[in-house]
Amino acid sequence: EAINSIQPQDLKDFVANHYTGKRIVICCAGDIDHSSVVQWSNELFSTIPTEPRKPELAIKEPAQFLGTEYRYREDDFEDAYIAIAYKTEGWDSPDDFALQVAQGMIGGYNSDDIWPKYSGSSMAR
Repeated sequence: EAINSIQPQDLKDFVANHYTGKRIVICCAGDIDHSSVVQWSNELFSTIPTEPRKPELAIKEPAQFLGTEYRYREDDFEDAYIAIAYKTEGWDSPDDFALQVAQGMIGGYNSDDIWPKYSGSSMAR
């Protein structure tokens, strides 16, 4: 019902309020010329406003993490599906590197990988 009520103007307003220059990150990897990337980015993104059109509608505060637990057991399923989420430090935290190492150690697992037996860490499997 809510999805069906969305009009094209609603989407345009959302983009105008949330897709602003301060929220864009340009990321490049490899042997690139920094000044060329800056020039290219300026040419392509210079028309994007830096501030939301309707600031009162833009989210100003970060989302609050509310811990919760939900368990649903279905013994007829072949596989278990789990997700773990927790609040972490930001990218500019002095603990960022240690958290990246921990994430690499825990890893992730995707049974759709070409060789799922070898993907992720044994902790994730």
